[in-house]
Amino acid sequence: MASGEPQFCKVLKPTKEEWSLPFTEYVEAQLKQHKDFAMLKIIPPRGYIARREGFPKLEQIKIQTPIRQHVFGTQGTYRCLLEEQKALSVADFKRLSYSRAHRTPPKGHRQDDLLERAFWSAVTLNPPLYGADTPVSFFDEKVEGWNIKNLGCLLTQHNVPRIPGVTTPMTYFGMWKSFFSWHVEDMDLYSINYMHFGAPKVWYCVSPKDRAKFEAMARAQFPELYRCCPCFLRHKDILISPRVLRNHHIEYTLAKQEAGEFIVLNAGAYHSGFNMGFNCAEAVNFALQQWLPIGRAAEQCDCSALPDGVCLDMVLFRKSRKLREQGNQARPVSTRSHGSAASDASSMSEDTDMDESSAADSGKEREEKESEDKRTDLPALQAIVRQAEAGFADVAARLEEIAVPSSQEASKAQEGARPMLERRHKTAASTALALLSVSARTREAWEAPASARLRKRTTHVLRARAKALKQSAGSSGSKHSRRLASRSPIS
Repeated sequence: MASGEPQFCKVLKPTKEEWSLPFTEYVEAQLKQHKDFAMLKIIPPRGYIARREGFPKLEQIKIQTPIRQHVFGTQGTYRCLLEEQKALSVADFKRLSYSRAHRTPPKGHRQDDLLERAFWSAVTLNPPLYGADTPVSFFDEKVEGWNIKNLGCLLTQHNVPRIPGVTTPMTYFGMWKSFFSWHVEDMDLYSINYMHFGAPKVWYCVSPKDRAKFEAMARAQFPELYRCCPCFLRHKDILISPRVLRNHHIEYTLAKQEAGEFIVLNAGAYHSGFNMGFNCAEAVNFALQQWLPIGRAAEQCDCSALPDGVCLDMVLFRKSRKLREQGNQARPVSTRSHGSAASDASSMSEDTDMDESSAADSGKEREEKESEDKRTDLPALQAIVRQAEAGFADVAARLEEIAVPSSQEASKAQEGARPMLERRHKTAASTALALLSVSARTREAWEAPASARLRKRTTHVLRARAKALKQSAGSSGSKHSRRLASRSPIS
């Protein structure tokens, strides 16, 4: 395979005898044959059914926190802003996915079976909705063959407490152009995804052997993010097109997952992808013996952007039998918080208990880390402000393109382009506003006395942008843009 060219995902079709083996035994056997695989597509034997009872009515299934996915950027590298929306039923989500604004487009090119051109050419337009991280499983309790509810892996064997998405499945409802950003799983775990029904899902995945090369490329593309947090790729807010991967000679695997098929991701494999239309998939993490050294070496994000990341205490997997005999749980799982580096250090050690002095030291380190996080909030805020400025500049540029000529002789081509450009304007405008809806912690930094000069300068710049927006909006006749320009950019 030429360097940087995609490799199509290896497809496995287990026999009924192989399918009757325990899940972990089958996957471990494949690991021996395909040590450096990025991902595998597995098609179950004919007759496999994950749910015999039929699905509940879509009106009865709630997506508690659907996500509006804003994308901004150019030339194949993009930042993503995920904006939480009000809860809605899957039936309403489905209706929205078939609406004119979000329906899957026809194939525009003979060889574009995966709609990659359609996706990447319009990735910054018309933000989709993604029904991600719904903590429910549609697998039956008893299934002949693989059951995501109970894979029998190390996480189950060592009684790791319930963590949605890690030890228990999450369900994902997609529509056209909804996506998942480049990331690795929590603690670099393995992952399995099953498509229950609907349109296909497109996957891009980089093998763990090319992980260092991928990370170096990402750091070069997003130096500001790397300076703010060395583990910024765990924030799940980066999109990088396959063209950029090819330009940097990074090999990647491509897959098209259809209904009724499994995708298994290798431990520590970076992956991303998008949905080709309305669908429903279910996923969970799992751990094998081969993962243990990977889990011990997994880097964790300690910055304020990921306060609730998952961290497993690796001591649990080495000392679990002894701990059960003693009736001691020894911190089996924790939620990441600022200053958790001390917790990671203890999980890598051979000691299962911490004495009073080490606990005091960890408290001191925690305070120092929190203080450091507060100092790093300002650079992160400055990056957000620059993105907001760029968003407003893009709005103004779009509006200039659709300004109505005073003459009555506007060409039909210009008039025909107006709806598309107005949609672009609305997308850019909503993105610019959403950029200012930052977390409470960042808003604290914004309101702090130390940020006064930055606040004053940025308010001036954004108001100037809004003024230009308002003038352009007057010529375009867009009520949406006039309403946006009339409000203060900074509350």
